[in-house]
Amino acid sequence: MKAYNHAPFVGRAVRSILDQTFDDFEFVITDDGSTDATPQIIAGFDDPRIRFERFPQNRGIAAALHATVQRSRGEFIAIMNSDDVSMPSRLERQVAFLRERPDVAATFCVPQEIDDEGRELAPTGVFPVPFSTAFPSRTEWLRHFFFNGNCLCAPSAMIRRTSFVELGSDDPRLHLLMDLDRWVRLLTRHEIFVSDEPLVAFRWRRDRGNASATGAGTERRNAFETLQILHLYRDFPSALLRTIFCDDIARSGIDTERPTAQWLAAVALLGGQPWHRLFALETLFASAAERADFRRLDELSGSLEIFASTEQAPSAG
Repeated sequence: MKAYNHAPFVGRAVRSILDQTFDDFEFVITDDGSTDATPQIIAGFDDPRIRFERFPQNRGIAAALHATVQRSRGEFIAIMNSDDVSMPSRLERQVAFLRERPDVAATFCVPQEIDDEGRELAPTGVFPVPFSTAFPSRTEWLRHFFFNGNCLCAPSAMIRRTSFVELGSDDPRLHLLMDLDRWVRLLTRHEIFVSDEPLVAFRWRRDRGNASATGAGTERRNAFETLQILHLYRDFPSALLRTIFCDDIARSGIDTERPTAQWLAAVALLGGQPWHRLFALETLFASAAERADFRRLDELSGSLEIFASTEQAPSAG
C-alpha cells in the first residue's frame, strides 16, 4: 500500500487488511511524504506483519509503488489504495485462485463502489466487465485496451511477484494512466483474470480527490497519455498484432502483407477517438519511406480531424 494524505480513510484501509481471513502475509506500506496525519495513523497500528516506511518528501505514485514492491518478499503482491477497503476474504480468494491457476499472472475484481462515508454507490460504469466470456485471452484484453482504454481496478489486483518485478518500475511521466501502461506490458507476456465478485470497495471522493476524477484537465491528460500508451503497440511483434486485431483485419479487409506500420495505422483508424487518428498519422509518418507512403500521409494529414471525436474518420485500408 502506498499512502498519501488519506488521514480520514487510511485507518479503515489498514484495518481491512489486518482483518483478512487469510493471515499469512506481510503488509508493506510506504507513506509518500504525507502532510496530514496519515503516517501517524499508520504508525499507530501495532501488528508484526506491518513493514512501514515514510518518505520525508513526496516522490510521486510511481516511486512510492516501486519502493513498496522492492521491499516485498511474498509470492504474490496485492495492491491496496490507502482510501479503499478490502473485503475480509479478498486475500484468501485471490491467493487460492492464483495457486489453482499457475498460467495466470494476475487477478482483479469488479469493485463495489462507495462514497466518502462508505455508503455503497450504484456502478458508475468505470469498471465494467467488457466481455461475455468468463475468461478472455490476453490478446482480447489488448484489443480492448487499444480501442477502449482501461477498465481494471488497480487496487483490486493481486499479481505474482515474479511477474510484477519482471515489468520494472512504472513510468513516472504518466499521471493518470500508469496502471493501463502496466497492464498492457503485463499482457504482452501473461494472462489475467477478472472476477465479478466484489472483493474490494473503491472509494469515489466527494472533493474530486481521485486522480481519475472528471474535469477538463483530466480529459486532456487522458488523451495525451492514451496516445503514449498506444505507442507501445508499435513495438509488438507483427504476429501478436495480427492475433490481437484478427477480427478487425478480416472485417475491414486490411492487407497485412504490407509493412506492419501501414496496416496497424489502418487498424487505428477504426477507433473513434482523436488519439487513434493521431496515432495512425504518427505511425505512418515514422514508417514512410517511398513516394506512395508520402502521398498517403499527405492525403490523411490534410483530411483527418484530429481534435474532434464526432467526425467519421476515413479508412487507411
